[in-house]
Amino acid sequence: MPIDWPKDVSHSDVDDDTSSLGSYLSSSDDSSDIEDQSALIQEEWEESMRQIESVLSVIILPFFGKWWGRRFAHWAYGRYRVFGWTPALLGLSR
Repeated sequence: MPIDWPKDVSHSDVDDDTSSLGSYLSSSDDSSDIEDQSALIQEEWEESMRQIESVLSVIILPFFGKWWGRRFAHWAYGRYRVFGWTPALLGLSR
């Protein structure tokens, strides 16, 4: 969601219906403009964080979970082939 920056309004381009709106926009406080811009920037940041969270939870975590799971399965099967169903399989031998 891009930030829509306010544009300069010249009074010659403004119709009679919107002339009061143009004067309202030009007479607004700088502090309220800064607050509005801060709110828009904060909203952009939160949207970016939601997108990053979605990428992490949908793509990256399942990929690494699958990779680590397969790696563990190969390791466990290798130990089973060497030790069988004995306590040494789990590292419990004396």
